[in-house]
Parts: sequence; C-alpha cells; structure tokens
Amino acid sequence: MLENLTKLALVESSEKRRELMSGIATLFISNKDNISDNENSLFGDILTKLLNVMDDADKVDIANDFAETHNAPVGFAMALAGEAAIVAAPILTKSKVFSDENLVEISENSSQDHRLAISHREQISSYVTDSLISFGENVVLRSISVNEGAQISDSGLRKMVEYSEGDKTLLSNIINRDGLFDQLKSVVKTLAKSAQTQLIKLLADENPEKLTALMQIANKHLAKDRLGKRVDQIQAKTDLQHIANGALDKDDVIMDFARKDKPLKIATLFASFSDLKEKYIANSMLQINGDALIVMCKSADIGISAVREIAEMRCRILKTPSSSVEKFVKDFMDLDENASQRTMRFVKLQVNLKDKAQAY
Repeated sequence: MLENLTKLALVESSEKRRELMSGIATLFISNKDNISDNENSLFGDILTKLLNVMDDADKVDIANDFAETHNAPVGFAMALAGEAAIVAAPILTKSKVFSDENLVEISENSSQDHRLAISHREQISSYVTDSLISFGENVVLRSISVNEGAQISDSGLRKMVEYSEGDKTLLSNIINRDGLFDQLKSVVKTLAKSAQTQLIKLLADENPEKLTALMQIANKHLAKDRLGKRVDQIQAKTDLQHIANGALDKDDVIMDFARKDKPLKIATLFASFSDLKEKYIANSMLQINGDALIVMCKSADIGISAVREIAEMRCRILKTPSSSVEKFVKDFMDLDENASQRTMRFVKLQVNLKDKAQAY
C-alpha cells in the first residue's frame, strides 16, 4: 500500500494531493503501533512533500492529529514546526518526538509565537528554557514562570528577573511559583543592582516574610547589606507616608527603628524632615562625633525619648562607652533650637554649593 501511496504523491492535482495527505495521515495514525522504522521514515517523507499543497486550515488539522502521536515522523514534525505559528503551535506544545536539540533549533530560528508554544509544553528542560529566556520576550517569560514543568537554570532565572523590569506580573509569578523562590535565594546575590531593587520593592510591598527569608539566605555580607539597605529605605518611606497622614507618630517610628539598630531607616526619615540628601545624613548617623546628628535631631524637633534611643543605638553599633549616651542626650538638651536652625541652613547652603561644584 505504501508503494501505491508513493506513486500517488506524484500526481499534480492539488485536490487529489490533499485527499492523499488525509489518507496517509489516517493510515499512519490508525497503524501507528505497528509501523517499522523504515515505514515511519517513508511516511514522513511523503507527508512533508505534500505539506506545500495544503492550506493552513488543513495543516492545523494535520498538526493536531500528529501532536499526540507518540511516534510521529520527526522530519515531518520539524516541517510542521517550521510552518506559521498557527500550524506549528499544536505540535510544538504537545508532541514528544522532539529532542531538546530540535526544540532549541526551532526556538532560535522561529518567531515569538513559536517560542510561546514551546513554553506551554508539559515538560521543558533548562537547556530549552535557557534558549527561550535569552530572547527576553515578556509573554514567553510569563508563560515559563507559571509552567511548573519548565525547569529553569540559575542563569536563566537570573536573566528572567533582570528582564522583569517594568513587569510586576512576571516578577510576582517568579516569587510565588512553588520551588522557584527557593532557587531565587541562591542567585539573588548575583543579580544586577536594579534587579535586586525591583525584587526587594515587590517583596517589601507584597510579602515581607519572603523578603526576610531571601535576605537570610543571601550569604555574602555585601549582597545582604545591599538588600538590607534597600529594604530599610522602602520601609522608612512607607512609614513617612503614615506619619504625614497622622497614622503614626514620628518619635514612635524613630524609637522603633533605633531599637532595631536601623540607622539607615532613621536617615531616610531625617532626609525628609531636613530636606537634605539621604547620603549626607547617613554619613552622620554613625560618626564618632555626633554633633552633626544632634543638630539634625534638634532642627527636626525630635523628642528626648527618641534622642536617647538614637544615642543608645549608636553606642551599641559603635561600641562606645555607655557614658556616650548621656553626653549625646545632654548636648542635645543644651543646644539652642534657634542655633540648630541656623546651623542647618548653613549646612544646606554648603551642601548645595558642593553639589553644584561636583556637577560641573
């Protein structure tokens, strides 16, 4: 019968060829469990030759027929995969005849829609997802991020997070997918700074518990410090909004930060109160000479209890004698409020002049 079908494949009538294609496909699928390797190859050759006489609707039907055929001819499957995405999608999504090498070849030589179809496969190796991820296409990345059967390498995950800039949905998918967040812990320290910032912000807003877990796993001190600083800034800015609308008391927030040894959070608050850049205040927070910080506390109208908590925090972090606490508090109490305001105006003028000089 195959010999007769081979002869029929030579006929010129498009209509007859379409009928032939349908007949061959039906013959193959109905006998798929009893077809030899040689017959499989011959079927594939004939079907591939007949593809060019079919319209897309017929091709889609054939692709659906062969998508779940366990021994579909690989050459024919590759030919279908090279067709328009509407034709290729069924077989790219479901067929198990493709090797990883086949899928990577298709990924790297086809359209976004072809890659999207591959990303919907029930199981995908990290070798294949690395190829899909490399294109940075958000619709494909989102699909991979929610596909539990898609394996993702550490390098692939790192790229996904970095590509997620401006795509909160993608980053949220990564964070909330079972198992993927644990893998994220191991790569967070190697992320670009902008990607770390975006990740931290989303976690701080949506899942502080996971943020804490992420920071605990970041085993390099530099990376952990960077994460912590950014978290402190985000938390402090959130609290500033609550202070502004009266939901939180300024001194209570400062005392809470001080008890937790969070000088950068306090610096963020003071930057808002004083209209100075945060970096200048941060530099003053833990200097042995606390005069500049005392002036800031006075000009920001910080209460004595909050000042004492700041002094005790400095004592713990800088490991200064306990007497330094009392000196800090006494100097604060002795400082004239008007003098502190004049000093702050002078400091702001000096800082502005310095910034302008650096700009030139």
